[in-house]
Amino acid sequence: MDWTANPDALCRGGQRWLYFLRRLASFNICKKMLQMFYQTVVASALFYAAVCWGGSIKKKDASRLDKLVRKAGSIVGSELDSLTSVVERQMLSRLLSIIDNQL
Repeated sequence: MDWTANPDALCRGGQRWLYFLRRLASFNICKKMLQMFYQTVVASALFYAAVCWGGSIKKKDASRLDKLVRKAGSIVGSELDSLTSVVERQMLSRLLSIIDNQL
């Protein structure tokens, strides 16, 4: 399965979300509020299908999304979770919920 179209759209949208994140930072919004905006708007939009992609996303697409995350981290002023760590965490969570439902 080819997931290229979805990361392309996410990267285009991600640039817009980073614009709003930069605008908030330009108003000297506190770091905690910037992180909250990132988590609720940017990260939720970037990683909503991360479980579906799993390990099948192309390396080029993964690096483009990671680049967006690094840019967001520089705007927010802290290191943010990479695509790989988010995918692993979400897949493990999904797996554990499936196992719990079978018992």
